[in-house]
Amino acid sequence: MSTESTTKEITTEIAIVFETTIRDNNYESRGVKVMLGFELEEIYRYTPRK
Repeated sequence: MSTESTTKEITTEIAIVFETTIRDNNYESRGVKVMLGFELEEIYRYTPRK
């Protein structure tokens, strides 16, 4: 039996987001401020698992 250690590489990126970008993409639904998923993906360059 062999023992192999697996290591995960962690990368860190800094996203610079303008306040106006966030403010313009805020919506209010039933008194709660929300952002839509596709807009969050665009801002943070993240694609969720489907």
